Amino acid sequence: MILKLGKLPGIISFVRSLSWWERRSYFRYFIWGPILNLRRFPKTAFTWQGYLSSLEVAMPRGSKSLDLGCGAIPRNPLGCEFFYGVDLRSDLEVENVRCANLILESIPFEGDLFDCVSAFDFIEHVPRLSFGVDGRSRQPLIELIDDIWRVLKPGGYFIHLTPACPGLLAYRDPTHVNLITDETFPLYFCGSKPWARMYGFKGKFELIGQVWIRDAWVFCVMRKVVD
Repeated sequence: MILKLGKLPGIISFVRSLSWWERRSYFRYFIWGPILNLRRFPKTAFTWQGYLSSLEVAMPRGSKSLDLGCGAIPRNPLGCEFFYGVDLRSDLEVENVRCANLILESIPFEGDLFDCVSAFDFIEHVPRLSFGVDGRSRQPLIELIDDIWRVLKPGGYFIHLTPACPGLLAYRDPTHVNLITDETFPLYFCGSKPWARMYGFKGKFELIGQVWIRDAWVFCVMRKVVD
């Protein structure tokens, strides 16, 4: 408690430095969001780390993880022994990060390689539909989820944290081109007959768990299934 009180002047100073819109945003996602989460209990969590820990997912020795849209520091949510990343930027010069535009290219790794693939605040930047110069249409999101299934080992985990509707965070960022709900992944990519089959999806996942985080993000854990 003393430590928290000691931080209070800094917090007050930080809040005073914010614009009205910034104060409104912080209040919504760090105070009001958790309060709203109570109405959805138990399908909510205050942090994705706490929820993931509750699932008690164990990784084997020599496990490998891949983080999509990782920037310079790939995330490693399951604590794998080796971790890698893929990012659009070509100037990172990080040994374990490869450059690729995953809207246009496949994940630049071989199949059945990773125990975990993660995507934090990334899925919302992958369009559902795109058109080439020849006028032909593609479905980058469907192709990406198929490719994630390809690079995962059988039984490997796909973990994503994504702003979702009706949370306003999903709409606020002008670079968000893919709006999902908490039904998108369970219905279209999981189960014995995923709905995305009608759009050419070839993979299959088992839904391990999904929760709302701060009334803004959906945190989802899926496992690769091989028939």
